[in-house]
Amino acid sequence: MLQSRNLFICLLFIFLVGCNKKYQSKIISLSGSWEFQLDSLDKGIINKWYNTMLPDSILLPGSTDEAKKGFRTQGSDYGNLTREFSYIGPAWYRKKIIIPKNWKGKEIQLSLERQALQHREDLAKNLGRPSFTIGIDYTVVGEGNNNLAGTDAIMLPKIGLTIPLFRNKYRAMVNEVLYLQKANDDEISDKENILNSIFENTWRDYQDANRRIDLFDSQMDLARLSVKLLEVEYSTGGKNFEEMLRMERKVLMYSLELEKAKADSFVSFSFINYLMGQ
Repeated sequence: MLQSRNLFICLLFIFLVGCNKKYQSKIISLSGSWEFQLDSLDKGIINKWYNTMLPDSILLPGSTDEAKKGFRTQGSDYGNLTREFSYIGPAWYRKKIIIPKNWKGKEIQLSLERQALQHREDLAKNLGRPSFTIGIDYTVVGEGNNNLAGTDAIMLPKIGLTIPLFRNKYRAMVNEVLYLQKANDDEISDKENILNSIFENTWRDYQDANRRIDLFDSQMDLARLSVKLLEVEYSTGGKNFEEMLRMERKVLMYSLELEKAKADSFVSFSFINYLMGQ
């Protein structure tokens, strides 16, 4: 019976570890089209936009500038280090995903930082490259009424080449993102190590509880046998009454320790199921 129970415990441990690795590999990508809406007046919460479909859409990973959301930069403000579309303020993003049924009760982690860091790395690399400008500009000429500007305009072609001079600055921007990515990976790894450590400690407690169950169960059998022998000896010769009482106390002590070990075993087993999402 003892060998069968130990075999069952080992198989259960292998099954739970296997489930842990299985669910760690399940990833749902959030990249793609998202519902989107700018909220420059900050009225989304008051109007409960979180309960309705958003009218616009945007591709993620990406930025509002790449998606041409916001306000187009005008005149001399537009250049190598200035976004074509600028926006500062709240914005709403919404996306529906399907969670598998076998994820029910499991721990789910939402990670948005990795894609954002990857986008920052690409942006920093692009900023460090030469940029070419081809377009048309205009200037107002002539003399208007009341010393105002004239009404005639001359269209001028515009061709430009911008070469970033501070190369170390852009290399530092790329390295910063790489370090942030490594810090993010280390943080995830740290959380996994903490969970693995908790699991291993709980599994150790479970094994120790079952070891104490076997120990006190056998000790109770021996103590009860000793009590019976002392009872026979006392009934025939009237001796060892105090020894019989002492053995009765041992039986009671082993019984209490056995129940405590069973309780510890059930608690550890339940916590293992909790960690595995069972």
